[in-house]
Amino acid sequence: MTTRPFKPGRMLFAAAGLTLAVGACQPMVDLRGNHAEADDLRTIQVGLTTKQEVARKLGSPSNISPFDKNAWYYVSKREEHYAFFKPDVKQQQVVEIRFDEEGVVQGVKRYGLGDSRKVDLVSRTTKSRGGEPGVLRSMWDTFTRSRIGKKKK
Repeated sequence: MTTRPFKPGRMLFAAAGLTLAVGACQPMVDLRGNHAEADDLRTIQVGLTTKQEVARKLGSPSNISPFDKNAWYYVSKREEHYAFFKPDVKQQQVVEIRFDEEGVVQGVKRYGLGDSRKVDLVSRTTKSRGGEPGVLRSMWDTFTRSRIGKKKK
């Protein structure tokens, strides 16, 4: 029976491969938005807390409703994904804070991942007059365009 000599290079190569394989199994975590912490939300009192205090405690809102300036939204999402696979949403939170005309909190609502709905996008397009310029037209427009800094007569 013959024994193979110990080669530290093989052991190092195996250890590096094992480290890479285990490291590849760790998900990449992506945090997005302005996450409103539960402790901070508990300090907001309906009928007492003002817009300025909410902004100081929670920061700027992710969105202010374009139709109602007294509705603030704090939106956050936590996604995990492995290697090249599609990201998986693990946590999602929307906090809606409504104010009265004087800027005092009227109500606070929290929505989670279970409250979300799938929205189907419409793939129809509206046709317009004309069309996309061809290669020759694009080249012509490029060459006949006036140069930057050149004064027109």
